[in-house]
Amino acid sequence: MSEFIAALERAFAPGAASSPIGALRRRAFETFAARGVPSLRDEDWKYTDLSRVLAAPCALSPAATASSALPAYVDGAARLVFVNGVYSAALSAAAALPAGVTVHRFDELATRAPDTLAPLLERQATGRAGPFAALSAAFAADGVYVDVAADAAPDSPLHVVFLRTDTAEPAFSAPQLLVSAGHHSRLTLVETHAGGAGSRVSAAVTEIRLADGATVDHYRIVDEPAAASHLGNVYLQPGRDAIATSWSFVVGAGLARVDLHAELAAPGAAVVLNGLFLATGKAHVDHHVRIDHAAPHTTSAQVYKGIANDRGRGVFNGKIVVHPDAQKISATQASNNLLLSDDAEIDTKPELEIYADDVVCQHGATIGRLDDDSLFYLRARGVPRDVAEAMLSYGFADEVVAPVAVPALKAWLEARLTGAAIGREDAA
Repeated sequence: MSEFIAALERAFAPGAASSPIGALRRRAFETFAARGVPSLRDEDWKYTDLSRVLAAPCALSPAATASSALPAYVDGAARLVFVNGVYSAALSAAAALPAGVTVHRFDELATRAPDTLAPLLERQATGRAGPFAALSAAFAADGVYVDVAADAAPDSPLHVVFLRTDTAEPAFSAPQLLVSAGHHSRLTLVETHAGGAGSRVSAAVTEIRLADGATVDHYRIVDEPAAASHLGNVYLQPGRDAIATSWSFVVGAGLARVDLHAELAAPGAAVVLNGLFLATGKAHVDHHVRIDHAAPHTTSAQVYKGIANDRGRGVFNGKIVVHPDAQKISATQASNNLLLSDDAEIDTKPELEIYADDVVCQHGATIGRLDDDSLFYLRARGVPRDVAEAMLSYGFADEVVAPVAVPALKAWLEARLTGAAIGREDAA
């Protein structure tokens, strides 16, 4: 057993074994401990080495009442803020929740309605969602369950923000965000993982289930410091004629891994998946996407873009599985990547498994550098090289950023893409 698991086992306090939550948390931790930390011998982890970041013992994040400022794109709209995994009423704006949107905190549900919370975490506890989702379920203390009523259509987005304070010692947290969108409802959801300096590991889980005819636009931002490791798990399950659109923006963290699984098990279900990552300095960013077309007349579209500079490394693995009898489906996938330095690296692996014969499936991947002619054109007109690179990089990423429908978030992303995030590690 690694020191990482051993330290968490010593800190593990699931609660009474007779309670549904205590039993579930114990089962979730046993699932993770039995599986262990994935190694490079695991096919799904062969590009991402966890041995260094998960070798040292890691304590649970301490409770905190203060935090760094909220991200600039989190305005006066409804927001729920968690600091070191614990709800912060002072930073939240729960009173602004729109009609039809109800939120339940895990610590409240565990006390007054454990039979409601336990089934929400069942998929994670069994290990079907992966080892770090099981670890998250074992330690999730104060996550949030968002329930959107049928036909509700809030005009403004809901922001869920997971902040971390500065820490001198390695710390662990388990952010949890569960969403249920009712029949024919609509929701715009912005999820942020950010915070102060220091070494930490986050095992974060987001599960979004959409009833028939529902629509959810989900923006997920990882903007953590270079000493942080973010292990994210996202699950999307749209019902009949429901549409889930997801953006994954990873612009910070020393190591970030995002596993996204979309299950299309009802006719007419659709997902649109967009991703953009920046790997600068020595950052390592890994996106693993799996889409299961398990019903006929389902649709999926993916566009993932990566930009690596300095000694950054990016990974994209996208797998589309078309199950037997899932006829009349459409699935497209594009992975386009940009290298800005000789030491940067990006590995991309699109995959198709098709067990039906009446389908339309396309996939493609590219890795390249900035166009020399375009760069020369800008330099010849007095544009400094780093600014020219930033302008061209933004043009490359614009396909993913342009559709963002939250103005403050879009402006923030544009600033990051044209600012220091693209610049060289040693840029002045």
